[in-house]
This record gives sequence, structure tokens and C-alpha cells, in this order.
Amino acid sequence: MSMRRILRPKTLPPSDREMGYSYGVQVGNMIWVSGQVARNERNELVGGDDPVAQTEQCFRSVAAVFAEAGASLRDVV
Repeated sequence: MSMRRILRPKTLPPSDREMGYSYGVQVGNMIWVSGQVARNERNELVGGDDPVAQTEQCFRSVAAVFAEAGASLRDVV
């Protein structure tokens, strides 16, 4: 049986780590990523009313989750 690993990159907002929210979960070679909000590592909202900037931040956050698991966005299928 594979072990479950909670993914909480230190480069993402600390308040979410403290509240028990996990950005992703890794089981074996599979990674599940939770919903993302456009917040940087200082927990500041990024992009204001600009959906492109918000989306870019969300993808940076997803990339950080994958990196925490030793993967990258290139591993997404």
C-alpha cells in the first residue's frame, strides 16, 4: 500500500499550512492538487482584478506543489 504524503510547499502562504489546508497530496507516483487562490508566499492577493495575473499566480502555486513532490508541470497528463 502506498503512503499518502501531504504537500504544503514553504513557498506558499503560511496561514494555509497553519489552518491544516493542504495544497496537494501525493500517493505513490500520483499527485492531486487542490483548488488554488492567487496568493503569493506573503499571503498577498496577486493580480487585483486581472484574471490573467491571477491565473499565472495559480499556476506558479501548482508548480510549487509539483516541485514539493519532485515533479514539474511537464509531468501532467
